[in-house]
Amino acid sequence: MTLHLRDHDLEWSEINGEIVVLDSLESTYVSFRHAGALLWRLVAQSAPRERMVEALMRSYDLNAWTAAADVDGFLTELEEHGLLVSGTTARRVSVTAVAAGAADPGAAGPGSDDQLAATAY
Repeated sequence: MTLHLRDHDLEWSEINGEIVVLDSLESTYVSFRHAGALLWRLVAQSAPRERMVEALMRSYDLNAWTAAADVDGFLTELEEHGLLVSGTTARRVSVTAVAAGAADPGAAGPGSDDQLAATAY
């Protein structure tokens, strides 16, 4: 099964390595840093789960089991918040980088501040 970002009422930008997502359907926003931002970028590219696991393993020196569990948890949360859909059509989204700087993948590992924290706006 291929997962893609929902193709309506969802906008996101990258600001200084942090991903900020506005969900106008639910009137919420979420943000991701570090591992969450890495995984979000891959989801936006419709990357397969295996590529996400490999990226976490490389960036955070994780074993395959831990990386897979983190990817599965991240994808589950996105699905629970209605941000993902399954299917064959990928949403192509352009990223707006504001004061772009490369995120430091070593600054924090999965589970630090990468949880979905939906807040009404």
